[in-house]
Amino acid sequence: AEYMGILIIVGKMIAASDHPMGGMSIKILQLTKTMIKFDLKGVDLSIANALRRTMISEVPIMAIEFVTISMNTSALHDEYIAHRLALIPLNSSCVDDYDYMRDCLCDGHCPKCTVEFSLRVKGGTGDPVNVTSLDLHLIGGPGEGGMAEGKIPVMPAKLFTETGEEEPPILITKLNKNQELDLVAVAKKGIGKEHAKWNPVCTVAMQQVPFIEINHHKAMGLKVQEKEEIANSCPAKILKYRAETDQIDIEDLNSCMLCQECKKKAESLKADRLISLGIEEKHFIFTIESTGALKPEDIVRKAILEIKKKVQHLRDQIKTEEQFEVNRQHFYKQFNKKVYQNHLL
Repeated sequence: AEYMGILIIVGKMIAASDHPMGGMSIKILQLTKTMIKFDLKGVDLSIANALRRTMISEVPIMAIEFVTISMNTSALHDEYIAHRLALIPLNSSCVDDYDYMRDCLCDGHCPKCTVEFSLRVKGGTGDPVNVTSLDLHLIGGPGEGGMAEGKIPVMPAKLFTETGEEEPPILITKLNKNQELDLVAVAKKGIGKEHAKWNPVCTVAMQQVPFIEINHHKAMGLKVQEKEEIANSCPAKILKYRAETDQIDIEDLNSCMLCQECKKKAESLKADRLISLGIEEKHFIFTIESTGALKPEDIVRKAILEIKKKVQHLRDQIKTEEQFEVNRQHFYKQFNKKVYQNHLL
């Protein structure tokens, strides 16, 4: 797929010179139901950080904003329950079918900008009853609420473990005998910049890729014990001495912390410039974990499209300002011409 000149390849890297858009490329390293890890090349630090910040604060999802509580005899206050409801991730795969409340033409809230849920649970006579996210029931069905037919409705998202197993629903509160909770919750579209409950990601980690170069010709002058000491000096255990090749090899480059312990050890053994360390300026590794509201790959896609939209808006503004300046200069030219003609008369 291609977005804003960025080529996204699964399990394969294509050189920037081989691609007509040039410059940027993404290689997906790992993809699960809740996490994506990809390699980003050919961009400046500012662009990479803009992508990170956009995923955190600019990608819209649905979240509960208003809660009307008719009955609450549980151990938790109304405000506490409303807060817990707001932080439940809602499946937002169809978020683009909804309008922002501030842009909607309705008076308060309507099916085009909001989704309503009902929750009504009573405590039993035995053990305490768990009130979970599964007790939130959508008011209205598919085709209603601004949602297109065939789309997944806005409902509490299913959460999965790292191994892909489904996790139990989110606990809201517990009800003892004769306790009751009855409420209506209204979800609306928003972004993380407004409130953390509209944040589609748990974490977005961005790391510049390190590079390590070992001068194997210079290492030939070292003893086996010295090579083993240099390899063992790395706290991240990314260096390993192989007896069969009599060389120090790099096991996992991305785990390097640039602590330079291996370089210091080599220098203490009078092996200067044996190891060179640094970072690649235009090479990054992203690790994104979704809250469950959106698929991790959709978060990246929507963030790239959001950046593209902002860039286009900036271009339009610059074009408008340039046209205004041209019109202004033309006006003053015509005005001065009229003044000159009147002066001659």
